Amino acid sequence: MSSASLTQPLSQLWVGRFSNSLIPTHTARLVMISSRCRGSRFAVGLDTDVLDTDIVDPDEHIDKAPRPRHHVSMGARQAPAWNLTVLGCWQLRRNEQAVEVGARQKRLISALALLGARSRHVVAGLLWPDSSEVQAAGNLRASLFRIAHDLPALVRPCDPLQLEPTVIVDLHAVRHLIDEITDAAARPAAHLAVPGDAAEVLRAADLLPGWYEDWVLREQDRLQQQRIEALEALARHHLRHSDLGPAIGAARAATAIDPLRESAQLILVRGHLAEDNHASALRAYREFRRSLGSELGVEPSPRFAELLGNDLHASDRSASDLMPLPR
Repeated sequence: MSSASLTQPLSQLWVGRFSNSLIPTHTARLVMISSRCRGSRFAVGLDTDVLDTDIVDPDEHIDKAPRPRHHVSMGARQAPAWNLTVLGCWQLRRNEQAVEVGARQKRLISALALLGARSRHVVAGLLWPDSSEVQAAGNLRASLFRIAHDLPALVRPCDPLQLEPTVIVDLHAVRHLIDEITDAAARPAAHLAVPGDAAEVLRAADLLPGWYEDWVLREQDRLQQQRIEALEALARHHLRHSDLGPAIGAARAATAIDPLRESAQLILVRGHLAEDNHASALRAYREFRRSLGSELGVEPSPRFAELLGNDLHASDRSASDLMPLPR
């Protein structure tokens, strides 16, 4: 297993590794002027469903005859290469250069990256839930127009709406990694080939931190659950193959995401015991017990006592021996 530098952004760590399997290798298609569009050069990539009225170039007079339409040769210019980061932070890069994006356009792009293809009606209602149907549709049309003008070949303005398949999204690479791990976990005899820093990548893959809209919160919760389950599966896989260091690392990553998750804490204790590191196992148990008691007011399950056995009883006796006698 090869380890990449953990100082690299998630998009660089993972998108490069999985881009060949996720992103088609054929040349990205240019957005062509559709025969259904209405005249102006700003209508490139938009169809007549996008805008209620004709788009007029502000540099031209309204009564001026429309310019003739010319198809762009594929060899004349190449569509920009788009990379979207939604893990850890939000960033859009065109040909490796960061691009400034308006708030409405950012939300629309993010929704398509997280949810995939969706009808215009659904997207409008999702992004502008407090607006009327007409207002939401108008906001969506305005956002699509701005994206087509400023960020060409990023969004397909069809119905359903979707990102162009050439757009590289770091979330998609992490989802691919999660699928690889969970699929292998369902077949214990299968060989699981993942890079050495997979646990750290999953631990750090926070989706759009600081975004609190309902549709984002749902996706954050879903991805967090998937990350933890994948880390637990990865830890169990390493334990089965006696790869104790990676097993403990994956279990620690899972407990870092959710410190109160008992299944992850149990795997961590098992890993320490497999190393014959009983002191670390007891320390992990005590920290979990303390956190569980302070947060929820409950005790860990008896499974910890079954795992730790005599170590836990001996530790309890030692602790009681150190307690001061009552006067």
